[in-house]
Amino acid sequence: MKLEEHLVCIGIITAAYIVAMLFVNSVIVPLQNSFVPGITSFAALLFPAHGIRVLSAWLFGWKSIPYLVCATLAADILLTSQFAAANLQLVYTTLLTSSVTWISLQILSLGGIKIEVGEKHVSSSTWRLLLLEGLFHPY
Repeated sequence: MKLEEHLVCIGIITAAYIVAMLFVNSVIVPLQNSFVPGITSFAALLFPAHGIRVLSAWLFGWKSIPYLVCATLAADILLTSQFAAANLQLVYTTLLTSSVTWISLQILSLGGIKIEVGEKHVSSSTWRLLLLEGLFHPY
């Protein structure tokens, strides 16, 4: 891939991630607060950004890790007005959440559940396997 193609991938993933986070902050969190306020401070029961991570890892393999790091940092800066590098814990969290999906794909593969990377490998079981992968890890 050329640099321009990587930048396009980063831009698409970042835009999708920011939209997903805006949806969580403006729709899911207020609804969740009205039903189960005690949980909202540490977890959103619906988190579409996780789907962005799963699809990114499936489409781009290991390259999804730097793509998601850029998306997560951009979302943090835009939505919370803080830069993750200013806080070492946020740096670790960003690296963990950006890499855990790809690592989960590798672990499933070692366990005999192979989810082919890339859109050219779509089959009738792909979406079920991606849902399984999404449930496989906590981030």
